[in-house]
Amino acid sequence: MRIILFFILCCSSFLLSSQELWKGAMYGDSVETVLALFPQHEKPSTEEDLRKIGQTSLKALVVVPIELAKRPFESVLFFDKNGLSQVIIKSKSVLISAEAKSTEDFLLDALRSKYGNANKTVDPLEVITENKPFWAQWEINALKIMFVSQHEDRGIMISYSLTDAEKDRLENAAAEKHLEGTSVSKEAEKL
Repeated sequence: MRIILFFILCCSSFLLSSQELWKGAMYGDSVETVLALFPQHEKPSTEEDLRKIGQTSLKALVVVPIELAKRPFESVLFFDKNGLSQVIIKSKSVLISAEAKSTEDFLLDALRSKYGNANKTVDPLEVITENKPFWAQWEINALKIMFVSQHEDRGIMISYSLTDAEKDRLENAAAEKHLEGTSVSKEAEKL
């Protein structure tokens, strides 16, 4: 009975520390797990493919074609040494101003209805006077969502990742777990 209770507690603590990034894809998921979630994916880029283009910190990359606001987008899922680390959704084609504005408004409204008002945004005056791209950022629990409208080509991007604080927490927890029972952790306990 104690073993079953211990197992349930371990599983529930794992689930509590997991964070959904996008459409059921969880931070730390393996490439295989994500491919099962998105069967319409394009051929994954391997670590070797990514190294050829200078991406040395990534282990794999999966692109999934999707449709948002009746427009073609692609969802790019980034994998590092810990598994799935970030999802970036971006428009596949350059939109003309009217299309871009209506798509941008639709997506911003959808993000606001799901996450509330953004925690941070660019100064609207800078968007107009300095021709800077519009962006808005939400931080909900451990999740950071960034919306960016590329001003020149009217591309749109939405990024899902963990907050820096959550990444640090997970890395520290993994390091502690790795050191448990080692002579290093025993020496640290003496301090």
